[in-house]
Amino acid sequence: MRLFRPAWDSKNEIANNGPDNDVCMDAVAKQTDQNWLADVAKNARHANVRIAAAVKLTDQNFAQEVYADIAKNDNDFLVRWITVKKLTDQNVLADVAKNDNNFFVGRAAVSNLTEQSVLADVAKNANELSVRLEAVEKLTDQSVLIYLAKYDNELSVRWEAVRNLTDQSVLADLAKYDIHHDVRKEAVRNLTDQSVLAYLANYEIDRDVRKAAVANLTDQSVLADAAKHDRYWEIRRIAAKKLTDQNVLVDVVKNANDREIRHEAVKNLTDQSVLADIAKHEKHRYIRKAAVAKLTDQSVLTDIAENDGDRVVRMVAIAHLINQTLVKEVDGDLAKNHKYIIKVRKSAVAKLTDQHILSYIARNDNERDVRKIAVAKLTDQRVLSDILKNDSDFHIRRVAVAHVTDQNVLNEVAKNDGFWKVRKIAVEKLTDQSVLADVAKNESDVDVRRVAVGKLSDQSVLAEVAKNDSNGDVRKEAVRNLTDQSVLTYVVKNDKDQKVRLETVYLLTDQSVLADVAKNDIDCDVRLVAVKKLTDQTLAQEVYADIAKNGWHYDRWEAFTELTDQSALADVAKNGKYDDVRKAVVEKLTDQYILADIAKNDGNENVRIAAALRLDNHDQ
Repeated sequence: MRLFRPAWDSKNEIANNGPDNDVCMDAVAKQTDQNWLADVAKNARHANVRIAAAVKLTDQNFAQEVYADIAKNDNDFLVRWITVKKLTDQNVLADVAKNDNNFFVGRAAVSNLTEQSVLADVAKNANELSVRLEAVEKLTDQSVLIYLAKYDNELSVRWEAVRNLTDQSVLADLAKYDIHHDVRKEAVRNLTDQSVLAYLANYEIDRDVRKAAVANLTDQSVLADAAKHDRYWEIRRIAAKKLTDQNVLVDVVKNANDREIRHEAVKNLTDQSVLADIAKHEKHRYIRKAAVAKLTDQSVLTDIAENDGDRVVRMVAIAHLINQTLVKEVDGDLAKNHKYIIKVRKSAVAKLTDQHILSYIARNDNERDVRKIAVAKLTDQRVLSDILKNDSDFHIRRVAVAHVTDQNVLNEVAKNDGFWKVRKIAVEKLTDQSVLADVAKNESDVDVRRVAVGKLSDQSVLAEVAKNDSNGDVRKEAVRNLTDQSVLTYVVKNDKDQKVRLETVYLLTDQSVLADVAKNDIDCDVRLVAVKKLTDQTLAQEVYADIAKNGWHYDRWEAFTELTDQSALADVAKNGKYDDVRKAVVEKLTDQYILADIAKNDGNENVRIAAALRLDNHDQ
């Protein structure tokens, strides 16, 4: 019996035969001997152990021998797959690619193949179809691809081979005569020979093959024939979209039976005389509309805008008018004439600049939306003022006041308009402090008062509002503009609204007042803002301790983060209301006597444990 065994032999036995996978992996991780690793890579019981050993091989020649052996002979496909990915020997890779019964392994082998002759062999002879396809995809040798495309028994292999073919004569032959339409279609996609494509566009029975042929065509006459006569609408549309020859396009627009194809052809027309003729005389409105959209002749557009029987066509014509004189003549008539549909009239008004026409429409039109557009384009302050005084529709007045610049008019509107949103817009534009003060003190609407207060600079008026306004938001707005510390002190001590006091504290500078607020305000948020502004850090720590002991959830945690004074921390740890805060405070304590007292006597187990752990850590 051997009393002692060498370490190599012991580890080798563990790695090869040990039942404990973790022990085996640990043995491999510690080993560097290449022969040992090779033996384990070939013979270990556990697949992941074999993989781990193979990956650690550094002698590349030796490693390749081991990888080849594992790739060909291992029973676990995962092990074979991983080792194959490390193989570079083309012959071994070819053997694995052709003969392995797992397509993952075979395809991994193909991914490392680089030699065209080897790829050709695999493409022809591999057992797995997916492996053959992988090899064909990497082939560039045209002679091999031609052979596979013509003679292989598998349709998918032939199709994949055709995808990589560039020989036009072979592609033409396949496109015309191959038995299967998928192969013919793929051949057509690589074809550039216009005569062959024309033949297929005219005579191919299969729709998809014919469609592919038309997609590659550039011959305008053949495309025109397909656009007019092909049995399938989609092919006709593809052909029509590819037309560029103006004469051919005119022929298709005039003679094609399909209205959609004629419409598609119009989109590519550029000849203005032809477009004008179509825009005026075509019976289908969508084709007229497409023609009008491409017109630039202003007189033709004017004629169509005035006389076309379809509102959509008229709107398109109006949208393309750029001559302001013509716009005034056409749009002015359309805008004022109520017989025209509202969308047409809105479009017309939007293009007008003539103040007289706009004034007429703004005052007299029956449609609110049309009037709003007209008012928005007005610049005449007298007209805008008149609308604000006399128009009963507050929607119109809102648009009008937004364009007023006269302060006297704005003053009047701010005080007297019957709708608060109109008054608010006027106030936003006001600069007169006396008017703003009057609005701030006497306006009935809260939002309007708040806007006025926000624009005030007069400290006496702001003080009056901050002390006496009935609404907290208005008082808060007044406080924001205050600078008088005595008024701010009054507000912070007397205002019942927390958000007003909070806003006030941010502006306070008097330390005695801040100290009073920090100690006595009923709201912890207000107190926290005040205490952060204190310069007396002893007082600050006392306040933080009080909030940490008694405050609401978020307030007490915020206060806790600010606590640094050991006596304050001790006070919270012993006397706080909330155990979660006390436990956290204990973890900041350093006083051993206090920690010991808490660890022995505190009524909460978690707090006692925290104190004991703190003591233990300190002792260490």
